[in-house]
Amino acid sequence: MKKILKENTYKNILLILILISFYFPIKTYLTGLGLDINPDLADNLLWVSSLIAVIACFGNFEFKYEKVDLSKASHRLLAHFISGSFTLIIGICLIFTSITLSIIVGQFIIMDLTFLLLYVACISYDRWDVYQIKNI
Repeated sequence: MKKILKENTYKNILLILILISFYFPIKTYLTGLGLDINPDLADNLLWVSSLIAVIACFGNFEFKYEKVDLSKASHRLLAHFISGSFTLIIGICLIFTSITLSIIVGQFIIMDLTFLLLYVACISYDRWDVYQIKNI
């Protein structure tokens, strides 16, 4: 496995660990907001979270590893930072949305699985993009 593939793997593992560490603080915060008795606040939170996720998705899908000069560590690091930032933002927004929905309508496993599948697809797309690099 080439260096860029290893780096990509480490980045995605780190992102998952970061998201796991963010889950409970986000849940504690959102639970304390009283979203179940303030639906307007919940609507606004879902709207903003969705908007941020869409912006991050556009950035994530526009980014291409094949444009990176792989011979320079600083270029690879910047590329991982960019793609990792977008992927992290998407994951945080999915956590916000999942928890907010569970507060408003109760736990709905199909939605949670949908959010998980969406995040796995983002990571898979990032990995697939690395494979598109010529001569790796």
